[in-house]
Amino acid sequence: MCGIAGIVNLKFEKINQSDLDLFNELLTHRGPDNKGFYNNNNVGLSHTRLSILDLSVNGNQPMQTKDKRYVISYNGEIYNFREIRSELESKGYKFSSNTDTEVILYAWQEWGKESVNFFNGMFAISILDNSKNEIYLIRDRYGIKPIYYYMNSSVFIFASEQKAITKSKYFNSGLNYQSFVEYFTFQNIFSNNTLYDNVKILNPGCILKFEFNDNPKITISSYWDFEFNPENKKDNAEYGEELENLIEQSILLQSKADVEVGSYLSGGIDTSLIVYYLSKHQKNIKTFTCGFDMTDVSNLELMFDERKAASIISKKFNTNPHEIIIDSTSMLKCLEKLCYHLEEPRVGQSYPNYYISSLASKNLKVVMSGVGADEIFGGYPWRYNIAKSNSENTFLDSYYNSWQRLLKFDSPSEYFSPVKNEVSQISTKDIFLNVFKKYNDNFGSFEKRFNACLYFEAKTFMHGLLVNEDKISMAHSLETRLPYLDNNIVDFALKCPINLKIDKTREIKHLDENISINKKSDYLSNNNNGKIILRNIAKKFIGSEVATARKQGFSSPDSNWFKNNNSKYIQDIINNPKSPIFNIIDQKKIKKEVELHFNNKANKRLLIWSLINANAILKNI
Repeated sequence: MCGIAGIVNLKFEKINQSDLDLFNELLTHRGPDNKGFYNNNNVGLSHTRLSILDLSVNGNQPMQTKDKRYVISYNGEIYNFREIRSELESKGYKFSSNTDTEVILYAWQEWGKESVNFFNGMFAISILDNSKNEIYLIRDRYGIKPIYYYMNSSVFIFASEQKAITKSKYFNSGLNYQSFVEYFTFQNIFSNNTLYDNVKILNPGCILKFEFNDNPKITISSYWDFEFNPENKKDNAEYGEELENLIEQSILLQSKADVEVGSYLSGGIDTSLIVYYLSKHQKNIKTFTCGFDMTDVSNLELMFDERKAASIISKKFNTNPHEIIIDSTSMLKCLEKLCYHLEEPRVGQSYPNYYISSLASKNLKVVMSGVGADEIFGGYPWRYNIAKSNSENTFLDSYYNSWQRLLKFDSPSEYFSPVKNEVSQISTKDIFLNVFKKYNDNFGSFEKRFNACLYFEAKTFMHGLLVNEDKISMAHSLETRLPYLDNNIVDFALKCPINLKIDKTREIKHLDENISINKKSDYLSNNNNGKIILRNIAKKFIGSEVATARKQGFSSPDSNWFKNNNSKYIQDIINNPKSPIFNIIDQKKIKKEVELHFNNKANKRLLIWSLINANAILKNI
């Protein structure tokens, strides 16, 4: 993995080297092994390298074609680059490195934009075309690697992280209040906005072309999107065998590196299968597990500690286990650094991920993760109740209501009174519906509505997870590989029969995330009825205990931790009118919401984390 950034001076003035040096300084954590730059008149590119393939200087970036027409600065991994290289060699191309970077560069020279359809991997690519005064930014299908961009009358800037843009002397934008409304509705940002006006994230599966002639122009096109279109052409056993082979092929492909590769291990289905297949081909692989101090937590929260399950898998497949335990004081210890790297609030309580990434990074450079399996194979049964309990006419309204995870309001002005003039015309319903703008199907049956749920989660929830994963892993100079987001596995999942994802004959209950944490039975009855095809594979190779385990996210027991050791910190923020968050959101209304948690009337852990997270991020702005 790497950090990339670039700048075009729209007044055709020469780029100052100090601008590129600043980019590299701000992105060093993404690639501490080498710093490079390209500076040619009014265009500059910078690159910080985390060396994974071809550790020699031949792999350094930015990299140019021999005729110097094209220059690439790229972040990611193209796992099938060897096959593409062979095709290019047959066309007469000569290579001077063993990197995927050089393959991308010459693939672009040969096929142009069509080359992106050959890439199986994760990537944020920038390619400068010196002959046409154009820069292309390309983001992978699923959004594993982020890339941000910004333009004003003086410059166009892009970067792997926002800080390289916002710390530039050319940056002059204020806050984007719509992003705060989105986040405090959905605990996510569904649009391509960031917390800053005019700083955008390039959407997954898109190519941005920037022309910097007399009339600078940005054009964005989509080259890929999810299309869930299940088929039933084989029996269940054949589908299972096909997926077994695809997972093994993906893990073999993604385990190729010139450095050591390990895996996270939660003891659940997704990471256990990774460890099973990885251990078939490598001995004594390093695995990494995060546990929680379970002193003074509820009965339900006892389930959050996954060390016992992970230990069983580790022993079964003879891994080299590494473990970290975090407690109720851990959040505050890392919050400032975490929020510096996150830059914007996204889904979930991400500080446990910060600690497990730190642990892994102390032992190797590359780790595998199970992110993505739930979203493409139907791993959240309690969320699909909406598809079963609603008709075509009521589905979208009900689904919208179910995704208001934090605050519900008729108008943003209710909760965002300090900036009511700026937010009064914002419609969170329209923001929600816009996710389905390219959705190519109807909602006329349970199957159609279920596919719509998977589409929505892949476009929003999974994207939020991926952005967080990138920022947190790169904070520790760690590359995270995601074998379930191999192109061939995703293509399979899009066509996989629904009965191999969810058993619709079983009762599907909706789980309100704000109910009291002690309503254990409602939670437990909902969450072991998804990813059926993966459960079947796990039963075959790992055991029934893992295969039948209830689904749970990677989450700390914050419902109680917020009431105990972290209570004073939270109350100090909530009771202080000068807390940065209250420049945007109404303090009195928020206090009422939070008091429901401390009075045991509701579980507001998601809202409380979101307030803490957003407040800490605003301190850095």
